[in-house]
Amino acid sequence: MSIIIFRILSIASGFKIFRGLTHVYVSFQNFYKSDIDKHDMYIRYIYKLKELHEASGNHTEAAFTLLLHAELLQFSDSIISEDKNLAEWELKEDLYKQMIDHLDQGKVGVFLDQVKSRSLSRSSKGS
Repeated sequence: MSIIIFRILSIASGFKIFRGLTHVYVSFQNFYKSDIDKHDMYIRYIYKLKELHEASGNHTEAAFTLLLHAELLQFSDSIISEDKNLAEWELKEDLYKQMIDHLDQGKVGVFLDQVKSRSLSRSSKGS
């Protein structure tokens, strides 16, 4: 019995640590984005938060975290990385591909298909 209680407590404390780290990363993001306008630091904490979500298996949250970076970018030909010769649109496109992969891993498509099929079945029953 004590082993079960120990495991429950360790899971609960792990969840508290995860929630705490998530809060810290989001607070840093907001600080760097709006309070002191440090664009590079804001993006750095986007990726720290994404890694935290990945490590805990929250792939849907990781996808939406990447969206924060993608929304900052334009579909332009301006080079944003001289060493990689990477255009802004190429990075934005890559971020969207990563988001799609995370959403697939998060089973969002399956969930949306279930919602869609349920709503269709309800609408056909009502008519």
